[in-house]
Amino acid sequence: MDSYDERGVPVFAVRQVTKAVGTRSGRNSYWGVHFDEPLSDGCTAVGFSFVLAYSTDKRTEDKRLRGYHPAWTLTIDDEGRLVDRKYKALKEIDKTID
Repeated sequence: MDSYDERGVPVFAVRQVTKAVGTRSGRNSYWGVHFDEPLSDGCTAVGFSFVLAYSTDKRTEDKRLRGYHPAWTLTIDDEGRLVDRKYKALKEIDKTID
């Protein structure tokens, strides 16, 4: 997820991962990904918890993206936009593994 539009509907970003990154804090360790193009805020890496879908080989893991919804209520039209954006994001991901 990259940002929200003026109506509060999520805007998704599809990026090619260039490397995995890891950090450690005490006993806890975290990992994330670095990607080829920055997001709208200029970031080029995110923690894995911010990755909603990804592909490996010929399989796309999309459970988190399909279940994602902002905490606020959307109008019927905005719900349609959200579903459409999820679909378009998954199509873009599928293009990266073809």
